[in-house]
This record gives sequence, C-alpha cells and structure tokens, in this order.
Amino acid sequence: MNSNVPIVQGYATEQQYASAATEDYGANSFNGQKGNPQPKKFNDVFFAVLFYVHLAVMLVYALPMSINAQAENGGGNGGNFGSIIYFVSVCSVFAVGLSTLSLGFMMKFARQLVQLALYFYIGASFLVMIIMFMAGSMLMGGLCAVSFAISICYARAVQSRIPFAAANLNSALTAVRANLGLTTVAYVFMFAGFGYSIAWTTISNAVLDAYPGMAFLMFLSFYWTQQVLKNTMHVTTAGVIGTWWFAPDEASSFCSKSIGDSFVRSTTYNFGSICFGSLIVALIQALRQLNHHLRDNRDAQLLVCLIDCILGCIEGLIEYFNKWAYVYVGLYGKFRR
Repeated sequence: MNSNVPIVQGYATEQQYASAATEDYGANSFNGQKGNPQPKKFNDVFFAVLFYVHLAVMLVYALPMSINAQAENGGGNGGNFGSIIYFVSVCSVFAVGLSTLSLGFMMKFARQLVQLALYFYIGASFLVMIIMFMAGSMLMGGLCAVSFAISICYARAVQSRIPFAAANLNSALTAVRANLGLTTVAYVFMFAGFGYSIAWTTISNAVLDAYPGMAFLMFLSFYWTQQVLKNTMHVTTAGVIGTWWFAPDEASSFCSKSIGDSFVRSTTYNFGSICFGSLIVALIQALRQLNHHLRDNRDAQLLVCLIDCILGCIEGLIEYFNKWAYVYVGLYGKFRR
C-alpha cells in the first residue's frame, strides 16, 4: 500500500489506512500529513466572480432589451418563443427518458455495454464504407475502409481488457446505485440548462438584431454557462464517488451526507475552479461556432475546414485533461498547479 494515503476532500482517512501502511512499510514511513481534512478555501475566485457578472449583465441589460424588442414588434415573436419552449420541452423529456433508460441499462449490463460499444463502432464503420462505395465515392469509401480495418485491429488489441473496463464501470455504477440522490441533482442541472437555453435564445435574438458584432460574446455566454452546469455536476459526482470509495459509511444512502457536502463544495469553494476550466472550453466552442457561419463562403471553405479541424483537436485535448482535472477538484478542491 502506498504510504501517501489518498484523501477525499473534507474527510480524514488517516485512521483507516495508517495501520496498514505501518504493517507494509514500518512505523516511520507514514507521516499522516495527507490524512488531515482539507482546509475550506475559495479557489480561483476571479473566474467565479466573472461568471456571476456575466449572468448579471445578461439578466439586467440583455433581458430587458429582449422584452422591449418584443414589445416594439407588438408581440410578433410570441409564436417563435412558443415554438422554442415547445422544442426545448420535447428535448428535455426525451433527454430525461433516455438518460434514465441508459443508467438502468448500464447498471444491469455493464460488461455487455463495453462489448456493444466496441462492436458498434466496427459495424458503423463497415456500414458507412458500404454506403460510400454504393454512392460512387471511391475516395471516401477507401478512407472508410481504412477506418474499418483500424477499428478491427483496435478491437483485437483491447479484447483482453474488456473485463477490466467492465469491472471499472461496474464499480462506478455500484457507487452511483448506493447514492441515487445524485440522479436528482443531475436532473436539476439538466432542467437548469434547458431553462437557460430558452432564455438565451430569446435574448440573443434581440441582442444580435441590435448589435450583430456581439455574436462571439453571445456564443461564449451560452457555452460557458452550459459547461459550468455540466462540470459542476461532474465535480459533485467525483466528490461523492471518492467518499464512497474511501469512507463508504458517509456515502451509502439515497440522500447521503456526501451528496450534500459535495454539492456545497462544488457550488462554493470549488466553483471558481469549475468556471476557470469551463471558460477555456467555451472559448474554443464559441470560435468553432463562428467558424461554422463562414462555411457559406465558397472561396474560404478549405480554410474553414482546416480551422475547424484545428479547433476541434484543441477542444478535444482540453476536454480530455479537464475531465481528470475536475476529478481532482472534486477530491481535493482545486486544480493541481
């Protein structure tokens, strides 16, 4: 056992693991420093304040502008607003249903899900290859054939690791099953995201009509808020699962103490770090969205595709590292610098 005892934020694990560490490495190998509770400290406060300021601007300045614009038009946008609410409501119901079914399926068929995901990618590659060849696109068909061959080689290479991946997934789902209150928190964040989507759509129509040059800022506001909601849930989950692993007595019920503690930390002490990481991804997403609007320009299509590819790669890398950074935030309360 490693003498550097892992700690879940807010919980001391020294007593639980010190005896085992002493048996493995001797009485003088464990200093107990990492077994102390984490201090309560607000991290990356500037980015949390910046996020709240941006929401205040949207509420105090942009929302009245949207209301005035609708009044000047004699309520002419009422039909559009109703269509937006209807569309978002349908999407929300579908998302809740699909999420619930997916969670239930994963809890019951963890191993089969890993295998299904692997074989689905192979089947999709083969199907697209056939479609491209039937459509007469030899170049795209050839590229799809290469992708199909690579997917087969990858499946053969990782075949022996499927049980390990399934065991990890099963462990995670066991933790979620022991703390099903997390699903309630997830649904709250989901509906908050839908509500903001409705408000943002209404506001953006008025703002962009008056100030077309603010498109980037509007896209940034939308993506930043959605990222913050998603990542706050991610950090909350990481804190709960970490507590379940190292201090299961604190995280073994529907409304366990760890859920409330993790949620409070995510929305207070850790919120600045969440806003910081979310802003980086949101900047790239806003740039990609602006880049998509240039696709109608035939003279710049190649350049647009190259820029989109570069931005997509950067976004993927940032999100990959952010995923693990948020786990660290959920456990320790800050980004490792």
